[in-house]
Amino acid sequence: MNENKTRSDSNKDQGEKRQTQILHHSFFCAFAIIFASLLSTTMATESKDLINDATVFELSGGREMLTKERAEELVKPLLKAIEEKVPIVKVRLSGKSFSPEAATVFADAIKQLSSLKIADFADIIAGRKDDEVVQVLDTLCSSLQHHALDELVLSDNALAHRGVKACSAAFPKQTNLKKLFFNNNGLEGSAAGLIHELVLSSQTDGQTRLESFEIFNNLLQDAGAKALAPLFASSPSLKRLRMSTTRVSQAGGLAVAESLRHLRNVTSLDLSDNSLGEKAGQELASGFLSSQPHLRSLNLGDTSFGEAATEAVLKALSKTAPHLEELHLQASEISDDLAVHVARCLRTKKHLKKLVLDDNQLGSKGARLIARAVARLPRLEEWSMTDADIAGAKAAKAISQAVINKPLKKLRLNANRIHADHVKIINEAVRDEEVVSWSDNEDDEEDEEDEESLDEESEAEEEEEAEAEVDKAVEQLTAEVSKLST
Repeated sequence: MNENKTRSDSNKDQGEKRQTQILHHSFFCAFAIIFASLLSTTMATESKDLINDATVFELSGGREMLTKERAEELVKPLLKAIEEKVPIVKVRLSGKSFSPEAATVFADAIKQLSSLKIADFADIIAGRKDDEVVQVLDTLCSSLQHHALDELVLSDNALAHRGVKACSAAFPKQTNLKKLFFNNNGLEGSAAGLIHELVLSSQTDGQTRLESFEIFNNLLQDAGAKALAPLFASSPSLKRLRMSTTRVSQAGGLAVAESLRHLRNVTSLDLSDNSLGEKAGQELASGFLSSQPHLRSLNLGDTSFGEAATEAVLKALSKTAPHLEELHLQASEISDDLAVHVARCLRTKKHLKKLVLDDNQLGSKGARLIARAVARLPRLEEWSMTDADIAGAKAAKAISQAVINKPLKKLRLNANRIHADHVKIINEAVRDEEVVSWSDNEDDEEDEEDEESLDEESEAEEEEEAEAEVDKAVEQLTAEVSKLST
Protein backbone atom coordinates (compact mmCIF):
# COMPACT_ATOMS: atom_id res chain seq x y z
CA MET A 1 0.00 0.00 0.00
CA ASN A 2 2.90 2.37 0.86
CA GLU A 3 4.49 1.53 -2.49
CA ASN A 4 1.27 2.44 -4.34
CA LYS A 5 1.02 5.69 -2.38
CA THR A 6 4.66 6.56 -3.26
CA ARG A 7 4.01 5.86 -6.96
CA SER A 8 0.85 7.98 -6.82
CA ASP A 9 2.70 10.88 -5.17
CA SER A 10 5.46 10.60 -7.78
CA ASN A 11 2.96 10.69 -10.64
CA LYS A 12 1.25 13.67 -9.02
CA ASP A 13 4.57 15.54 -8.73
CA GLN A 14 5.39 14.81 -12.39
CA GLY A 15 1.95 15.99 -13.47
CA GLU A 16 2.30 19.22 -11.49
CA LYS A 17 5.76 19.78 -12.96
CA ARG A 18 4.39 19.27 -16.48
CA GLN A 19 1.51 21.69 -15.83
CA THR A 20 3.99 24.29 -14.55
CA GLN A 21 6.09 23.91 -17.69
CA ILE A 22 3.02 24.32 -19.89
CA LEU A 23 1.92 27.43 -17.98
CA HIS A 24 5.36 29.00 -18.44
CA HIS A 25 5.22 28.13 -22.11
CA SER A 26 1.72 29.60 -22.46
CA PHE A 27 2.90 32.90 -20.94
CA PHE A 28 5.82 33.05 -23.37
CA CYS A 29 3.55 32.28 -26.35
CA ALA A 30 1.03 34.92 -25.27
CA PHE A 31 3.80 37.55 -25.18
CA ALA A 32 5.03 36.47 -28.63
CA ILE A 33 1.51 36.63 -30.09
CA ILE A 34 0.91 40.14 -28.71
CA PHE A 35 4.22 41.35 -30.13
CA ALA A 36 3.54 39.74 -33.52
CA SER A 37 0.06 41.26 -33.56
CA LEU A 38 1.42 44.76 -32.95
CA LEU A 39 4.04 44.31 -35.65
CA SER A 40 1.45 42.94 -38.06
CA THR A 41 -0.86 45.91 -37.43
CA THR A 42 1.96 48.37 -38.11
CA MET A 43 2.93 46.63 -41.35
CA ALA A 44 -0.70 46.42 -42.49
CA THR A 45 -1.16 50.16 -41.88
CA GLU A 46 1.95 50.99 -43.90
CA SER A 47 0.81 48.74 -46.74
CA LYS A 48 -2.66 50.29 -46.76
CA ASP A 49 -1.20 53.80 -47.00
CA LEU A 50 0.97 52.70 -49.92
CA ILE A 51 -2.02 51.30 -51.81
CA ASN A 52 -4.12 54.41 -51.15
CA ASP A 53 -1.38 56.60 -52.64
CA ALA A 54 -1.33 54.58 -55.89
CA THR A 55 -3.26 55.96 -58.88
CA VAL A 56 -5.24 53.49 -60.98
CA PHE A 57 -6.65 53.83 -64.47
CA GLU A 58 -9.51 51.41 -65.04
CA LEU A 59 -12.00 51.00 -67.86
CA SER A 60 -15.48 51.14 -66.34
CA GLY A 61 -18.88 50.13 -67.67
CA GLY A 62 -20.07 46.82 -69.10
CA ARG A 63 -18.54 44.52 -71.68
CA GLU A 64 -18.19 45.86 -75.20
CA MET A 65 -16.35 45.34 -78.48
CA LEU A 66 -14.06 48.35 -78.78
CA THR A 67 -13.57 50.14 -82.07
CA LYS A 68 -10.87 52.70 -82.69
CA GLU A 69 -13.36 55.56 -82.22
CA ARG A 70 -14.68 54.18 -78.93
CA ALA A 71 -11.12 53.58 -77.71
CA GLU A 72 -10.17 57.17 -78.48
CA GLU A 73 -13.04 58.30 -76.28
CA LEU A 74 -12.21 55.97 -73.40
CA VAL A 75 -8.48 56.77 -73.40
CA LYS A 76 -8.98 60.54 -72.82
CA PRO A 77 -8.79 60.37 -68.98
CA LEU A 78 -5.52 58.45 -69.25
CA LEU A 79 -4.05 61.00 -71.69
CA LYS A 80 -5.12 63.80 -69.37
CA ALA A 81 -3.38 62.10 -66.43
CA ILE A 82 -0.22 61.79 -68.52
CA GLU A 83 -0.40 65.47 -69.47
CA GLU A 84 -0.81 66.46 -65.83
CA LYS A 85 2.01 64.11 -64.82
CA VAL A 86 -0.18 62.02 -62.53
CA PRO A 87 1.78 58.89 -61.50
CA ILE A 88 -0.37 56.08 -62.90
CA VAL A 89 0.70 52.90 -61.13
CA LYS A 90 -1.94 50.47 -62.41
CA VAL A 91 -3.76 50.07 -65.72
CA ARG A 92 -6.73 47.69 -65.91
CA LEU A 93 -8.28 47.03 -69.33
CA SER A 94 -10.26 43.92 -68.35
CA GLY A 95 -13.76 43.31 -69.66
CA LYS A 96 -13.39 45.12 -72.97
CA SER A 97 -12.72 43.30 -76.23
CA PHE A 98 -10.12 45.21 -78.26
CA SER A 99 -9.86 45.42 -82.00
CA PRO A 100 -6.29 45.79 -83.32
CA GLU A 101 -6.94 49.51 -83.92
CA ALA A 102 -8.35 50.01 -80.41
CA ALA A 103 -5.34 48.22 -78.97
CA THR A 104 -3.03 50.64 -80.81
CA VAL A 105 -4.82 53.63 -79.28
CA PHE A 106 -4.25 52.37 -75.75
CA ALA A 107 -0.75 51.05 -76.42
CA ASP A 108 0.38 54.50 -77.55
CA ALA A 109 -0.86 55.95 -74.25
CA ILE A 110 0.61 53.21 -72.07
CA LYS A 111 4.05 53.74 -73.61
CA GLN A 112 4.03 57.30 -72.24
CA LEU A 113 3.48 56.26 -68.61
CA SER A 114 6.43 56.67 -66.25
CA SER A 115 5.29 54.92 -63.04
CA LEU A 116 3.43 51.83 -64.25
CA LYS A 117 3.84 48.80 -61.98
CA ILE A 118 0.68 46.73 -62.56
CA ALA A 119 -0.81 45.80 -65.94
CA ASP A 120 -4.12 43.93 -65.89
CA PHE A 121 -4.90 42.68 -69.40
CA ALA A 122 -7.32 39.92 -68.37
CA ASP A 123 -10.28 39.20 -70.67
CA ILE A 124 -9.43 41.60 -73.52
CA ILE A 125 -9.94 39.46 -76.67
CA ALA A 126 -13.35 37.81 -76.23
CA GLY A 127 -15.13 37.19 -79.54
CA ARG A 128 -12.15 38.17 -81.70
CA LYS A 129 -10.82 36.17 -84.66
CA ASP A 130 -7.49 34.35 -84.32
CA ASP A 131 -5.48 36.84 -86.41
CA GLU A 132 -6.99 39.76 -84.46
CA VAL A 133 -6.14 38.08 -81.15
CA VAL A 134 -2.47 37.85 -82.04
CA GLN A 135 -2.34 41.48 -83.18
CA VAL A 136 -4.09 42.80 -80.07
CA LEU A 137 -1.89 40.87 -77.64
CA ASP A 138 1.31 41.79 -79.46
CA THR A 139 0.36 45.49 -79.62
CA LEU A 140 -0.63 45.85 -75.98
CA CYS A 141 2.17 43.71 -74.56
CA SER A 142 4.76 45.57 -76.67
CA SER A 143 3.67 48.74 -74.87
CA LEU A 144 4.96 47.19 -71.64
CA GLN A 145 8.48 46.36 -72.74
CA HIS A 146 10.05 49.49 -71.21
CA HIS A 147 8.08 49.35 -67.96
CA ALA A 148 9.52 47.61 -64.89
CA LEU A 149 6.41 45.77 -63.74
CA ASP A 150 5.65 44.21 -60.38
CA GLU A 151 2.49 42.46 -61.60
CA LEU A 152 1.15 41.21 -64.94
CA VAL A 153 -2.33 39.70 -65.37
CA LEU A 154 -3.13 37.82 -68.60
CA SER A 155 -5.93 35.57 -67.28
CA ASP A 156 -9.25 34.78 -68.99
CA ASN A 157 -7.88 35.10 -72.51
CA ALA A 158 -7.96 32.15 -74.94
CA LEU A 159 -4.21 32.23 -75.40
CA ALA A 160 -2.88 28.74 -76.13
CA HIS A 161 0.74 28.67 -77.39
CA ARG A 162 0.27 31.31 -80.10
CA GLY A 163 -1.28 33.72 -77.59
CA VAL A 164 1.57 33.36 -75.10
CA LYS A 165 4.02 33.93 -77.94
CA ALA A 166 2.15 37.10 -78.91
CA CYS A 167 2.62 38.35 -75.32
CA SER A 168 6.38 37.69 -75.35
CA ALA A 169 7.35 41.35 -75.92
CA ALA A 170 6.24 42.15 -72.35
CA PHE A 171 8.84 39.91 -70.69
CA PRO A 172 12.51 40.44 -71.70
CA LYS A 173 13.14 43.42 -69.41
CA GLN A 174 10.98 42.35 -66.45
CA THR A 175 13.80 41.80 -63.97
CA ASN A 176 11.63 42.40 -60.91
CA LEU A 177 8.28 40.80 -61.84
CA LYS A 178 6.67 39.58 -58.62
CA LYS A 179 3.15 38.47 -59.61
CA LEU A 180 2.09 36.65 -62.77
CA PHE A 181 -1.38 35.33 -63.60
CA PHE A 182 -2.30 32.92 -66.41
CA ASN A 183 -5.63 31.59 -65.08
CA ASN A 184 -8.22 30.11 -67.43
CA ASN A 185 -6.23 30.52 -70.65
CA GLY A 186 -6.57 27.10 -72.31
CA LEU A 187 -2.82 26.57 -71.95
CA GLU A 188 -1.21 23.26 -72.90
CA GLY A 189 2.25 21.84 -72.30
CA SER A 190 4.10 23.81 -74.99
CA ALA A 191 2.62 27.10 -73.75
CA ALA A 192 3.78 26.30 -70.22
CA GLY A 193 7.30 25.71 -71.55
CA LEU A 194 7.23 29.08 -73.28
CA ILE A 195 6.11 30.81 -70.07
CA HIS A 196 9.09 29.27 -68.28
CA GLU A 197 11.45 30.61 -70.96
CA LEU A 198 9.91 34.09 -71.01
CA VAL A 199 10.01 34.60 -67.24
CA LEU A 200 13.63 33.50 -66.99
CA SER A 201 14.72 35.45 -70.11
CA SER A 202 15.24 38.62 -68.08
CA GLN A 203 17.13 37.01 -65.20
CA THR A 204 20.91 36.96 -65.41
CA ASP A 205 21.32 34.82 -62.27
CA GLY A 206 18.85 32.13 -63.35
CA GLN A 207 16.42 32.95 -60.53
CA THR A 208 13.08 34.73 -60.76
CA ARG A 209 11.71 37.32 -58.33
CA LEU A 210 8.24 35.80 -58.47
CA GLU A 211 6.20 35.86 -55.27
CA SER A 212 2.83 34.86 -56.77
CA PHE A 213 2.17 32.58 -59.73
CA GLU A 214 -1.30 31.37 -60.74
CA ILE A 215 -2.15 29.08 -63.64
CA PHE A 216 -5.53 27.73 -62.54
CA ASN A 217 -7.96 25.94 -64.90
CA ASN A 218 -5.75 25.08 -67.85
CA LEU A 219 -4.88 21.99 -69.91
CA LEU A 220 -1.28 21.60 -68.76
CA GLN A 221 -1.26 17.83 -68.18
CA ASP A 222 2.07 16.23 -67.27
CA ALA A 223 4.04 17.98 -70.03
CA GLY A 224 3.02 21.41 -68.77
CA ALA A 225 3.71 20.54 -65.14
CA LYS A 226 7.17 19.25 -66.02
CA ALA A 227 7.87 22.43 -68.00
CA LEU A 228 6.87 24.67 -65.09
CA ALA A 229 8.60 22.69 -62.34
CA PRO A 230 12.05 24.25 -63.03
CA LEU A 231 10.42 27.70 -62.90
CA PHE A 232 9.09 27.00 -59.40
CA ALA A 233 12.45 25.65 -58.27
CA SER A 234 14.08 28.85 -59.61
CA SER A 235 11.75 31.10 -57.62
CA PRO A 236 13.06 31.14 -54.02
CA SER A 237 10.81 34.08 -53.09
CA LEU A 238 7.62 32.30 -54.18
CA LYS A 239 4.84 32.85 -51.63
CA ARG A 240 1.67 31.94 -53.50
CA LEU A 241 1.25 29.12 -56.04
CA ARG A 242 -2.07 28.11 -57.57
CA MET A 243 -1.96 25.28 -60.08
CA SER A 244 -5.36 23.66 -59.50
CA THR A 245 -7.59 22.05 -62.14
CA THR A 246 -4.84 21.62 -64.72
CA ARG A 247 -5.26 17.90 -65.59
CA VAL A 248 -1.87 17.00 -64.15
CA SER A 249 -1.34 13.35 -63.22
CA GLN A 250 1.39 11.31 -61.53
CA ALA A 251 4.54 12.14 -63.53
CA GLY A 252 3.81 15.86 -63.59
CA GLY A 253 2.66 15.81 -59.98
CA LEU A 254 5.93 14.30 -58.80
CA ALA A 255 7.94 16.85 -60.81
CA VAL A 256 6.05 19.74 -59.23
CA ALA A 257 6.29 18.27 -55.73
CA GLU A 258 10.06 17.88 -56.11
CA SER A 259 10.41 21.45 -57.39
CA LEU A 260 8.84 22.79 -54.17
CA ARG A 261 11.17 20.90 -51.84
CA HIS A 262 13.48 23.83 -51.04
CA LEU A 263 10.96 26.69 -51.03
CA ARG A 264 10.57 28.13 -47.55
CA ASN A 265 8.57 31.34 -48.02
CA VAL A 266 5.30 29.87 -49.27
CA THR A 267 2.13 31.26 -47.68
CA SER A 268 -0.44 29.66 -50.01
CA LEU A 269 -0.34 26.45 -52.06
CA ASP A 270 -3.21 25.11 -54.17
CA LEU A 271 -2.64 21.93 -56.21
CA SER A 272 -6.22 20.67 -55.94
CA ASP A 273 -8.29 18.86 -58.55
CA ASN A 274 -5.32 17.08 -60.12
CA SER A 275 -4.59 13.34 -60.05
CA LEU A 276 -1.10 13.84 -58.63
CA GLY A 277 -0.81 10.37 -57.10
CA GLU A 278 0.84 8.77 -54.07
CA LYS A 279 4.47 9.55 -54.96
CA ALA A 280 3.70 13.25 -55.24
CA GLY A 281 1.96 13.16 -51.86
CA GLN A 282 4.86 11.40 -50.18
CA GLU A 283 7.31 13.85 -51.76
CA LEU A 284 5.30 16.84 -50.52
CA ALA A 285 5.21 15.32 -47.04
CA SER A 286 8.94 14.60 -46.80
CA GLY A 287 10.11 17.66 -48.77
CA PHE A 288 7.90 20.73 -48.98
CA LEU A 289 6.07 20.15 -45.68
CA SER A 290 9.22 19.37 -43.74
CA SER A 291 9.42 23.08 -42.91
CA GLN A 292 6.86 25.73 -43.88
CA PRO A 293 6.84 28.35 -41.12
CA HIS A 294 4.88 30.92 -43.15
CA LEU A 295 2.18 28.71 -44.69
CA ARG A 296 -1.31 30.16 -44.23
CA SER A 297 -3.41 28.30 -46.81
CA LEU A 298 -3.11 24.72 -48.12
CA ASN A 299 -5.41 23.08 -50.66
CA LEU A 300 -4.56 19.48 -51.50
CA GLY A 301 -8.13 18.33 -52.08
CA ASP A 302 -8.96 15.80 -54.79
CA THR A 303 -5.33 14.99 -55.58
CA SER A 304 -5.53 11.16 -55.53
CA PHE A 305 -2.79 10.78 -52.90
CA GLY A 306 -4.29 7.63 -51.40
CA GLU A 307 -4.44 6.78 -47.70
CA ALA A 308 -0.72 6.28 -47.04
CA ALA A 309 0.38 9.56 -48.63
CA THR A 310 -2.50 11.50 -47.06
CA GLU A 311 -1.49 10.17 -43.66
CA ALA A 312 2.12 11.21 -44.34
CA VAL A 313 0.97 14.70 -45.35
CA LEU A 314 -1.12 15.08 -42.18
CA LYS A 315 1.73 13.92 -39.96
CA ALA A 316 4.15 16.33 -41.64
CA LEU A 317 1.67 19.20 -41.47
CA SER A 318 1.24 18.58 -37.73
CA LYS A 319 4.85 19.60 -37.23
CA THR A 320 4.90 22.78 -39.34
CA ALA A 321 2.74 25.74 -40.46
CA PRO A 322 1.81 26.86 -36.92
CA HIS A 323 -0.20 29.81 -38.27
CA LEU A 324 -2.20 27.91 -40.90
CA GLU A 325 -5.56 29.61 -41.53
CA GLU A 326 -7.09 27.48 -44.31
CA LEU A 327 -6.96 23.72 -44.86
CA HIS A 328 -8.73 22.05 -47.79
CA LEU A 329 -8.74 18.25 -47.95
CA GLN A 330 -11.94 17.60 -49.88
CA ALA A 331 -12.24 14.30 -51.77
CA SER A 332 -9.13 12.89 -50.07
CA GLU A 333 -10.46 9.40 -49.22
CA ILE A 334 -10.40 10.22 -45.52
CA SER A 335 -12.06 7.43 -43.53
CA ASP A 336 -12.60 7.28 -39.78
CA ASP A 337 -9.09 5.79 -39.48
CA LEU A 338 -7.49 8.75 -41.26
CA ALA A 339 -9.75 11.11 -39.32
CA VAL A 340 -7.57 10.36 -36.29
CA HIS A 341 -4.62 11.97 -38.07
CA VAL A 342 -6.75 14.89 -39.24
CA ALA A 343 -7.77 15.50 -35.62
CA ARG A 344 -4.18 15.34 -34.38
CA CYS A 345 -3.11 17.79 -37.08
CA LEU A 346 -5.92 20.21 -36.22
CA ARG A 347 -4.87 20.30 -32.58
CA THR A 348 -1.68 22.09 -33.71
CA LYS A 349 -3.51 24.72 -35.80
CA LYS A 350 -4.89 27.25 -33.33
CA HIS A 351 -5.12 29.96 -36.00
CA LEU A 352 -7.28 27.94 -38.41
CA LYS A 353 -10.23 29.87 -39.86
CA LYS A 354 -11.42 27.57 -42.64
CA LEU A 355 -11.63 23.76 -42.78
CA VAL A 356 -12.97 21.86 -45.80
CA LEU A 357 -13.45 18.08 -45.59
CA ASP A 358 -16.20 17.51 -48.17
CA ASP A 359 -16.63 14.26 -50.11
CA ASN A 360 -14.83 12.00 -47.66
CA GLN A 361 -15.90 8.86 -45.78
CA LEU A 362 -15.59 10.26 -42.28
CA GLY A 363 -18.60 8.47 -40.83
CA SER A 364 -19.93 9.43 -37.43
CA LYS A 365 -16.81 8.31 -35.57
CA GLY A 366 -14.55 10.33 -37.84
CA ALA A 367 -16.81 13.36 -37.53
CA ARG A 368 -16.73 13.12 -33.75
CA LEU A 369 -12.94 12.86 -33.63
CA ILE A 370 -12.61 15.91 -35.86
CA ALA A 371 -15.27 17.80 -33.90
CA ARG A 372 -13.36 17.30 -30.66
CA ALA A 373 -10.29 18.82 -32.31
CA VAL A 374 -12.31 21.65 -33.85
CA ALA A 375 -13.60 22.51 -30.37
CA ARG A 376 -10.08 23.76 -29.64
CA LEU A 377 -9.92 26.10 -32.66
CA PRO A 378 -11.03 29.49 -31.32
CA ARG A 379 -10.88 31.36 -34.66
CA LEU A 380 -12.77 28.98 -36.94
CA GLU A 381 -15.15 30.81 -39.32
CA GLU A 382 -15.94 28.17 -41.96
CA TRP A 383 -16.28 24.41 -41.54
CA SER A 384 -17.50 22.14 -44.31
CA MET A 385 -18.17 18.39 -44.14
CA THR A 386 -20.67 17.81 -46.95
CA ASP A 387 -21.26 14.31 -48.31
CA ALA A 388 -19.13 12.78 -45.54
CA ASP A 389 -21.42 9.91 -44.42
CA ILE A 390 -22.22 11.55 -41.07
CA ALA A 391 -25.23 10.31 -39.09
CA GLY A 392 -26.63 10.10 -35.58
CA ALA A 393 -27.23 12.12 -32.44
CA LYS A 394 -23.73 11.53 -31.07
CA ALA A 395 -22.07 13.10 -34.11
CA ALA A 396 -24.54 15.98 -34.02
CA LYS A 397 -23.85 16.55 -30.33
CA ALA A 398 -20.08 16.55 -30.89
CA ILE A 399 -20.43 19.06 -33.72
CA SER A 400 -22.73 21.26 -31.65
CA GLN A 401 -20.25 21.29 -28.77
CA ALA A 402 -17.43 22.14 -31.17
CA VAL A 403 -19.10 25.27 -32.53
CA ILE A 404 -20.06 26.86 -29.22
CA ASN A 405 -18.54 30.36 -28.86
CA LYS A 406 -16.95 30.22 -32.32
CA PRO A 407 -17.03 33.19 -34.74
CA LEU A 408 -18.61 30.76 -37.21
CA LYS A 409 -20.00 32.23 -40.42
CA LYS A 410 -20.70 29.01 -42.31
CA LEU A 411 -21.16 25.35 -41.34
CA ARG A 412 -21.91 23.05 -44.29
CA LEU A 413 -23.30 19.59 -43.56
CA ASN A 414 -25.20 18.94 -46.79
CA ALA A 415 -25.71 15.46 -48.26
CA ASN A 416 -25.15 13.50 -45.04
CA ARG A 417 -27.55 11.33 -43.02
CA ILE A 418 -28.30 13.71 -40.16
CA HIS A 419 -31.87 13.68 -38.86
CA ALA A 420 -33.68 17.02 -38.71
CA ASP A 421 -34.03 16.73 -34.93
CA HIS A 422 -30.28 16.37 -34.63
CA VAL A 423 -29.66 19.38 -36.84
CA LYS A 424 -31.73 21.40 -34.35
CA ILE A 425 -29.12 20.61 -31.69
CA ILE A 426 -26.44 22.15 -33.92
CA ASN A 427 -28.59 25.18 -34.77
CA GLU A 428 -29.16 25.85 -31.08
CA ALA A 429 -25.40 25.82 -30.47
CA VAL A 430 -24.70 28.15 -33.39
CA ARG A 431 -27.64 30.43 -32.48
CA ASP A 432 -28.09 31.44 -36.12
CA GLU A 433 -29.84 29.07 -38.49
CA GLU A 434 -28.46 30.98 -41.47
CA VAL A 435 -25.00 29.69 -40.59
CA VAL A 436 -25.86 26.00 -41.01
CA SER A 437 -26.66 24.46 -44.42
CA TRP A 438 -27.84 20.84 -44.33
CA SER A 439 -29.91 20.17 -47.47
CA ASP A 440 -30.15 16.65 -48.95
CA ASN A 441 -29.71 14.88 -45.63
CA GLU A 442 -31.32 11.45 -45.54
CA ASP A 443 -32.57 10.37 -42.12
CA ASP A 444 -30.88 7.23 -40.91
CA GLU A 445 -30.29 5.17 -37.79
CA GLU A 446 -27.50 6.00 -35.38
CA ASP A 447 -24.18 4.49 -36.45
CA GLU A 448 -22.81 2.00 -33.96
CA GLU A 449 -19.65 3.36 -32.42
CA ASP A 450 -17.05 2.01 -30.08
CA GLU A 451 -17.42 4.59 -27.29
CA GLU A 452 -14.54 3.17 -25.27
CA SER A 453 -12.06 3.25 -28.18
CA LEU A 454 -13.16 6.81 -29.02
CA ASP A 455 -12.51 7.97 -25.46
CA GLU A 456 -9.15 6.18 -25.38
CA GLU A 457 -8.18 7.87 -28.63
CA SER A 458 -9.17 11.26 -27.24
CA GLU A 459 -7.14 10.71 -24.07
CA ALA A 460 -4.12 9.62 -26.11
CA GLU A 461 -4.40 12.74 -28.26
CA GLU A 462 -4.60 14.98 -25.20
CA GLU A 463 -1.51 13.33 -23.72
CA GLU A 464 0.39 13.73 -27.00
CA GLU A 465 -0.66 17.37 -27.20
CA ALA A 466 0.53 18.06 -23.65
CA GLU A 467 3.89 16.42 -24.33
CA ALA A 468 4.26 18.37 -27.57
CA GLU A 469 3.52 21.62 -25.73
CA VAL A 470 6.20 20.86 -23.16
CA ASP A 471 8.74 19.95 -25.86
CA LYS A 472 7.94 23.12 -27.77
CA ALA A 473 8.22 25.24 -24.61
CA VAL A 474 11.61 23.77 -23.74
CA GLU A 475 12.80 24.25 -27.32
CA GLN A 476 11.75 27.91 -27.43
CA LEU A 477 13.15 28.68 -24.01
CA THR A 478 16.45 27.06 -25.00
CA ALA A 479 16.56 29.23 -28.10
CA GLU A 480 15.89 32.35 -26.03
CA VAL A 481 18.64 31.46 -23.58
CA SER A 482 21.01 30.89 -26.51
CA LYS A 483 20.17 34.36 -27.92
CA LEU A 484 20.77 36.02 -24.55
CA SER A 485 24.10 34.26 -24.13
CA THR A 486 25.32 35.60 -27.48
